[in-house]
Amino acid sequence: MKRVESRSISLAFIFMLGLFIVPMAFTLSNAFIVDSRFSLSALAKVAANPYNLRILGFSLLQAFLSSLLSLSLGIIGSYVLAAYSFRLKSLVRVVYSVPFVLPSILVVLGFVIFWGNSGFLNSLLERLLGTDEPVIKVLYSFPAILMAHAFYNYPVAVNIISSTWEAMDNRVEMAASSLGAGRVKAFLTVTLPRLKASIISAGSLIFLYCFTSFAIILVLGGGPRFTTMEVEIYRKAKLSMDISSASVLCLFSLVICLLVLWIYNRAQRKAKMIESFEISSQKLPKIKKSLHKRGLEAFLVYSFIILSLIYILGPLASIFLRAFLSSSSRSASRILSLKAYEKIFSAGSASLLAIANSSLIALASAIMSTLLALELCAFITKARTAALELVSMLPMVVSSVMLGLGYWMLSRYMGFLDKRVLIALSHTILSLPFALRTLLPAYRSLPANLRNAALTLGADSRKAFWQVHFPLLWPSVLASLLFGFAISLGELNATLMLGDGRLVTVPVLLYRLIGSYDYQSACALGSILIIVSLMAFGLGELLKRRRHA
Repeated sequence: MKRVESRSISLAFIFMLGLFIVPMAFTLSNAFIVDSRFSLSALAKVAANPYNLRILGFSLLQAFLSSLLSLSLGIIGSYVLAAYSFRLKSLVRVVYSVPFVLPSILVVLGFVIFWGNSGFLNSLLERLLGTDEPVIKVLYSFPAILMAHAFYNYPVAVNIISSTWEAMDNRVEMAASSLGAGRVKAFLTVTLPRLKASIISAGSLIFLYCFTSFAIILVLGGGPRFTTMEVEIYRKAKLSMDISSASVLCLFSLVICLLVLWIYNRAQRKAKMIESFEISSQKLPKIKKSLHKRGLEAFLVYSFIILSLIYILGPLASIFLRAFLSSSSRSASRILSLKAYEKIFSAGSASLLAIANSSLIALASAIMSTLLALELCAFITKARTAALELVSMLPMVVSSVMLGLGYWMLSRYMGFLDKRVLIALSHTILSLPFALRTLLPAYRSLPANLRNAALTLGADSRKAFWQVHFPLLWPSVLASLLFGFAISLGELNATLMLGDGRLVTVPVLLYRLIGSYDYQSACALGSILIIVSLMAFGLGELLKRRRHA
């Protein structure tokens, strides 16, 4: 019986590797296979092309500057949350986490509607200043890329850095101040060294996200001048049909991602050790400053909070508001209208078809990733080795564009499979690391004596799992399903790479609506996607906290 169980779980592990390694092998093999023979000519050709080197350099530069901006804002936000107590602090923390759970195409849409030349911010400034020209011209430029990446990754910096900062005993800084050190000197000599690992951890993870960014660069970059590796891989593969060059760029990108992930893992382990030490060494509750009657200091802190909330909520609120504004046929003014929502839910509309496709693919990928993660949890827990867990997290190393390219090349040999099946399989692999992170801690906390007692009483391993373990795991299982559904529902990169133009999902339709300047329809559809994403991730987090409680 145990032999059968071990074998089935091993097959699940092999199945996971097959879904990941086979398409990646198709992607990378074309970098070395030319005319059915092994050759380095494609690699040499791409490496010697100044255009490709410029793209690589720009990809690294924008990722570095985006990470720097995200970290700068994140350190200030982490300090505010760690050092001060104020009303609605919990709500501010929740709002800070909103951008990261949204699909990237919604970030693009929000920035266009809020920061665009005819966006809400420019419309407001034009009225205040009495001008007919846009005051802020930022879209389709390098600053727009940096701002969108900072918007998207600010929660990562705040989450990682603030967790360590809030665990630190601030009496050390108070002691340094009492010995004559000013705030700046105390921060640089006492606080910063203890935050160094967390800052490096957050910075490397943000760098990885920015380096592999696709939708933000594709739309907000505005053209070839701001092309990055991910966008160029898509263009070479799908538009130029230069598969070998696309594969070489994938190889270069993968090497950089592996290096950054190695830095992140080292820094994360050190940050966790420091955080655990700080928590265990604290004997008294941490002292936090109240902003009541603090004059200039309170003004600066509240100003940062208000501006950061506008920066986050402005683009999102703009999407909901623009969905109800329709241009009048007789003038340039806009009137309140439900026309966009009526168009979405009209019989036979493209939006309804896209919603149906996305929902079907997301449901299938959520179920597959959760079932696969459950089997892998049993395998990893039984094997008791960190190597298996690390291998299971391999999909985090590659971008969805690279994975989508592999499945696209694989589809040429598997034409009998429906495109929706291939997209669901790719989304399964992309969701799997999140499913494992949700389920593995819960699985490891299960009491082994309950399962042993069930087996002793005559239940087989499957019956023992469903009757003993599953009732304890179901909150985490439901959370995994919700996370997988939300991730797949908003996934654009692999879907755009795999699609043939006929299969339309919600993110693909949003991308097309933005390109055709049909912003009201895009915002109406986007508002639905925002609500579903926030509900799925919010309910998932509540279920995770319920398990911990």
